Amino acid sequence: MEDTFILYCGNDEFIIEPPLHFDTSNCLCIKQRIRNDISGNNLKRARGRDFGLNFELRTRSDALLTSVSTRSLTVHAILGTVCLQRGHYLAVVTKTKEVESLSIEPGKTAVIRKILNVDFLPIPHSGYSKPSDYNFLGTDELKRERLYLNLLQEVVQTKSLYYASNYDLTNSLQRLTEGKSSGTLSPDKRFQWNRTMLLEFEKRALSDWTSSIMCGYIEVKKYLHAAGTRFSYVFISRRGTGRQGTRFIIRGLNQNGNTANFVETEQIILPLSSSGTPDSVAAYAYLQTRGSIPLSWSQKVTMKYMPRVNIDKNEGENTKRFQKHFLHDGEHSIDTYGNIVAVNLVDRVGKSKKIHDQRELGNLFKRECDRLETEIEKHYEKEQRKTIKFVWFDFHHECRKMQWHNLSKLVQEVKSELDSQGCFSILKNGNVGSLQSGVLRTNCMDNLDRTNVVQSLFARQAFLKQLQNEQSSRGQTPDFSIETVMETPFPEFEYVFKNIWANNADAMSVLYSGTPALKTDFTRTGKRTKVGLLKDGWNSVLRFYLNNFCDGRRQDAVDIFLGKFDASIDKPTRDLLQGESKSFAASTENLLFVYMGLFMIVSILSATFLEEDLFISQKLYVAFWSYIAIAIMLLYLVLKKGRFTSFSRNFVTVPSLVRHI
Repeated sequence: MEDTFILYCGNDEFIIEPPLHFDTSNCLCIKQRIRNDISGNNLKRARGRDFGLNFELRTRSDALLTSVSTRSLTVHAILGTVCLQRGHYLAVVTKTKEVESLSIEPGKTAVIRKILNVDFLPIPHSGYSKPSDYNFLGTDELKRERLYLNLLQEVVQTKSLYYASNYDLTNSLQRLTEGKSSGTLSPDKRFQWNRTMLLEFEKRALSDWTSSIMCGYIEVKKYLHAAGTRFSYVFISRRGTGRQGTRFIIRGLNQNGNTANFVETEQIILPLSSSGTPDSVAAYAYLQTRGSIPLSWSQKVTMKYMPRVNIDKNEGENTKRFQKHFLHDGEHSIDTYGNIVAVNLVDRVGKSKKIHDQRELGNLFKRECDRLETEIEKHYEKEQRKTIKFVWFDFHHECRKMQWHNLSKLVQEVKSELDSQGCFSILKNGNVGSLQSGVLRTNCMDNLDRTNVVQSLFARQAFLKQLQNEQSSRGQTPDFSIETVMETPFPEFEYVFKNIWANNADAMSVLYSGTPALKTDFTRTGKRTKVGLLKDGWNSVLRFYLNNFCDGRRQDAVDIFLGKFDASIDKPTRDLLQGESKSFAASTENLLFVYMGLFMIVSILSATFLEEDLFISQKLYVAFWSYIAIAIMLLYLVLKKGRFTSFSRNFVTVPSLVRHI
């Protein structure tokens, strides 16, 4: 039975009654107050940050006896507060689904939960004498407020938010263990999706009342069996918060060195031997990452099927952002991850403009890696020096015509680094058995389809190595080879492994591109199928539609949830209400007008210049097919060649809240 909070909603304040196991028996009382310099007629002009928050701890009896509540809610977790135009809202989790209950850290049972519903409840204003005074927003402000709340809910409804009791999902198992031993343990803000929501609680040292959430994908399979070992398999993909969003809107690095679609993926093996000694292994963990090519580049939608890449030609700025990403406190710092192997999967061989763009990005990526090596030598002592190795594997060229066996070339190229980096392990007595000394960072253009295929190969190699270590720790001689790349010698585990990685591919792809991943038939079965090719074709078309006509709003939802846009003080880059109407339906209506106008022009020209003795039906026949030919030519020029961009940009949606560069 999950421990839950009880939230009492009154006209004057919220009262939160903690679970019975909580460290304090006091209730937490929350209400809004108006700044001291605002009074009288100015009350109606108060907005957003004009309202402060009062937090007060009171005994249960005092809090519940002195307040009159209009309703009560069962709350699974408190996520913090959000400030909009009306003031502050309390974000509480009201519906969850248990993913699994298991012991990841020795001696502690963690309950992992997926969030299904979050309520954003307006915190009462203590300065107003009656509820009707709350309605101080104008008509347009009320519409915007509802839109902001709807955008927050759109992130929740992706069903990709998770939290855990008795375990911090924002940290890897290695960071958790090292943080506890050094006394510096705290949630990893790079993956803490409610970081800005928690600020009001953190300022008052009330973090114990809240839960940190991550966004991504989690799957757990218990009681698996391979090579005489029973174990549980825990899979966690956590998405970064620094530069997150949708496919073509968010690309490359920002000025802070944060990269688009940054994801950290961890697989944890929990041996289930009940007779293990205190110094036997309780858990093995292997970590790898993915992220956009760490350069300053963009790929703005213009209705062209594959938009051209625009690379920042300021080489100094690229170097600055690149080094921010990998050095010191950067998002992918070598101080955090150790030695890095940057596996680049973009195209290199070919003559098309698309391949030229990818080749140019890859060459610049390699040059920046070389520069970074020199920078590391300057700023790090020899014994603390880490390395970054660049590996370029042209996935499409190597695997053309179904030559998937060529993926073994890539695994072989990074094999020495895979072996030397190792994996993390913790013993049942709480001591560290081994540390992972580096990571493989993989990217393609979207960091979705090709990246997921390759990361699953690395994860398979790591699992086989972990299994061999487990056999050796029990005094057994490993009885299988880890030279296999495409599958393990354990059919039961292999089926589970492939499906988990395919599920992860779909989850990451839906969140970034809007559709399930491509090439998942290969991930699930180890080979490409005709059905898989048809699905990929459909998903590619669907991506085009979503990326051009829906991603503006999806980006707004992510930005407001992560606090990139503060609705209490920030002004949208364009009218949000106007942007709301610029949907696919509106764009389609505009396109219909264009084509109807084109058809009328063709019809008039046909009637004017064709011979007079032709029948009307013949003239219409010529007009119709002339129109079709012109329409197809226009579509070809716009979708394939990317012409008339100033015209086609009028039909695509862009974010309304934050200007992304």
